[in-house]
Amino acid sequence: MEFNEILNSYIEKVGCTNKGLSDLSGISAETIGRYRKGSRKPTRKSDTIQKLSEGLSKLSDNKLSEAEIYHTLYESLNDGINVEFNIYVSNLNKLTECMEISKSELAKGLNFDPSYISRILSGKRKPSQIQKFNSDISMFASRRLFAFGKIPELAELIGCNADTLKNEETAAKKIYKWLGANDPIMPTYHMDKFLLKLDEFDLDEYIKAIRFDKIKLPTSPFRFPSTKKGSGLAAMMELEMDFIKATILSKSKDDIIIYSDMPMEEMAKDKEFPKKWMFGTAMMLKKGLHLHMIHDISRPFEEMMLGLESYIPMYMTGQISPYYLKNNQSEIFHHMIKVSGAASLSGEAISSCHKDGRYYFTNNKEELKYYRKRASDLLSKAYPLMDIYTESNQIPFNNFFKKFLSLPVERKMIFGSLPSFTLTDDLLCQIAKRQNLKKSEIDRLKNFIRTYKKLICKMLEDNKAEFEIPVLTEEEFIKAPLNISFPENFFYQVLPCTYNEYLLHLKETKKFASEYSNCTLTYGNTSGFRNITITIIRNTVVMVSKNISPAIHFVIHHPRMVEAFENFAFPILDDQIT
Repeated sequence: MEFNEILNSYIEKVGCTNKGLSDLSGISAETIGRYRKGSRKPTRKSDTIQKLSEGLSKLSDNKLSEAEIYHTLYESLNDGINVEFNIYVSNLNKLTECMEISKSELAKGLNFDPSYISRILSGKRKPSQIQKFNSDISMFASRRLFAFGKIPELAELIGCNADTLKNEETAAKKIYKWLGANDPIMPTYHMDKFLLKLDEFDLDEYIKAIRFDKIKLPTSPFRFPSTKKGSGLAAMMELEMDFIKATILSKSKDDIIIYSDMPMEEMAKDKEFPKKWMFGTAMMLKKGLHLHMIHDISRPFEEMMLGLESYIPMYMTGQISPYYLKNNQSEIFHHMIKVSGAASLSGEAISSCHKDGRYYFTNNKEELKYYRKRASDLLSKAYPLMDIYTESNQIPFNNFFKKFLSLPVERKMIFGSLPSFTLTDDLLCQIAKRQNLKKSEIDRLKNFIRTYKKLICKMLEDNKAEFEIPVLTEEEFIKAPLNISFPENFFYQVLPCTYNEYLLHLKETKKFASEYSNCTLTYGNTSGFRNITITIIRNTVVMVSKNISPAIHFVIHHPRMVEAFENFAFPILDDQIT
């Protein structure tokens, strides 16, 4: 049995909660929740197993032997590999040969010191966090082998049918197991930061902070040469600014198409350029232009999430459509193409030779037609990274949402506050009147709740769903009050409620769940997110809904991101509600 299964078995035997075990063991309830889910494990060297054993033994009134608990938990853990280390090293070297990659290239790709990688490959050094190391190298190898079309060679190496290596994620998992390790720990780094920033982000405050509402588009008659060339990083950044200026100053309202797989870290070293670029992008949005952004998702997952996090303010405007390319681009060649109605910027460089790259700016009409067609062709090959719905496209969202809830699949919905579809008319009126809502607004919300509830009820007739809701003590509620919100209706206002009103709403939510055998109600998230709701349909799609400033919905399609949400350990403070 796995560690989490054994731990859950002991907890069930003693009949305790995560919090109860936390009080006696000194391990946080949130960490225990992660152990129970299997998203995290302690190491054999830590004192965690001892603390858990002591706590469980005490909770059983010493009926369960502390030594027996310790031994059972300890034996369920290992160092992360199921083969002798010399076999692991041999497999690792075979994999690097298959990738046709040097030790220095591998070190750079994994962000390690070359001497450290060299010692691992020679068997002189064992990675300190072997599961993470194994996960990183498996994903790196998968991306590289897909990029270079070496899937048949990989299939032969690890002994599987090439047809089963459908995508990078599948290949990474197979590489991980073949190397000799336990089930891979898929990366969740930066997911918590991304969600936290999304949860806390307030567009109105952001607009005031950067004085976006005060920005005035320049009208001075800047003159640009029809064409301009340059080599190296400095020239590329200069031409980037020329492209933005030309786009802002032109009369054209044509959409902008942007793609670049140029390395980000070099440009980030210039402290001023990222600020200028972000401000220039804000100016393009201020002008009302729509950006089709084709993201390079072949970057490491952490870097991809960091980039998406930085785009949150721009996504909130609803003027950016993000895309990605399914087939990885070559890790040898880097390309850039950016086209607006006024200008284009293209570029190319060899990997690790960014300083020798060549970049070309033009606003020549004939050339612009060529680059517009080229960018449009590229966009036609791209897939939506996520669909973004704001109040401006409420009708398309309504159509999507009905279809989304009618899908014949099992799902999990994680609510930052209690679900609006379990709110009674009487409680709604009581709370809404205190906020001085007009009768027409209250009627609008009543109609929405009825419609939403019907959709949920229909969904639960044939499909299983887990609803995770926040259950708070009065002390917790006072520290971080919950609001009632209606993001699916794009209602502009949240409704604060009292603790007693919250308890009434909670009672109705439990009652609703008890009426459907397909509905499982769990609770947690009390130290997590307040302003977002997350719906996960395994292996398919994730919808992240933000309820305020502004109400917006991100429907995420990309497999790596969907899997990251599935594996992300959301804060859980206690057990299932019965």
